[in-house]
Amino acid sequence: MKRDVQLGGATSWLADVPCACGEKIPTPLAALLQGLPITCWNCGARLTVKQEESRESLEALGRLNERLSRIQNDIAR
Repeated sequence: MKRDVQLGGATSWLADVPCACGEKIPTPLAALLQGLPITCWNCGARLTVKQEESRESLEALGRLNERLSRIQNDIAR
C-alpha cells in the first residue's frame, strides 16, 4: 500500500492490482471499493472486481481505507 499524489484535495492510497500481462496497476482504494473498472496501462485489459464474491475482502479494505484516512487527518492537524 502506498500513498500517491493528492487528487481532488485528498491523498489517494493506492494498491497494486496484478494484471494477466504481469504488470501491476496502481489503483486508488476508492476505485476498488466502488467497483470501478481498472484499465491496465500496459496491455489495455479492463479489470473489474467481482463485488459479491469479494464482499468480505472489500469490507476489510473499506475498514482499512477508513483507518488510513483517519490517520492521515490526524497527521494533518
